[in-house]
Amino acid sequence: SPLQMAADQLKLYYFDFPGKAECIRLACAYSGLKFEDVRLTREQFMEMKTSGALPYGQVPALSVNGKILGQTSSIMRYIGKITGLYPTDPIKAALVDSILDEEADMFASIGVSKYQERFGFELLGGEDSEQTKTVRKSINDNVLPRHLAFLERLITEGGTDWFAGTPTPTIADFVLVPRLQWLADGAVAGIDAKCLDSYPKIKNLIATFSALPQVAEWNKKFNQ
Repeated sequence: SPLQMAADQLKLYYFDFPGKAECIRLACAYSGLKFEDVRLTREQFMEMKTSGALPYGQVPALSVNGKILGQTSSIMRYIGKITGLYPTDPIKAALVDSILDEEADMFASIGVSKYQERFGFELLGGEDSEQTKTVRKSINDNVLPRHLAFLERLITEGGTDWFAGTPTPTIADFVLVPRLQWLADGAVAGIDAKCLDSYPKIKNLIATFSALPQVAEWNKKFNQ
């Protein structure tokens, strides 16, 4: 099977926290896909980056038989295809793709306000500046509610427990849930930790996802 073909040949590079790699770790854990979970120090990351080993100079990166893939969504599509977490039907696959794109849109403004230098926004003056606080307030009050309403409607229209209206989770759920939990953990200054409270379907989906035995086991082991 494709799952066996990939077994023991995957090496995931990221830091020792959930971040952008958690969706990949959870998808592998849920599917029983073996992978080496390499948790880099900052020094090891800088070494990889300087050596040119990382295609886009960033992690997560996944080594497949020595060939390194970059970009979370691309890695997730690959994992999804070999595990069945990505639909084979082109229309359903396109819906999943659109949800991954929506996640990128939803979190873009937070990313820019957090990594100002990387995106050319040094003029905001760092994360503690008044300008950044103003931007974060706008993200909290206007940007996030708009996107959360889209997601809430998506679940309603899909008619199942999952974002793409599928009977079981897809990579869309694995990508979105850890990101939404990150917001609800109050991890981002200026973003209300109660931001999901007005969206019962999203909260229910997160609870359903977190109760999946393999996910619960992974979180107990690594994210207590």
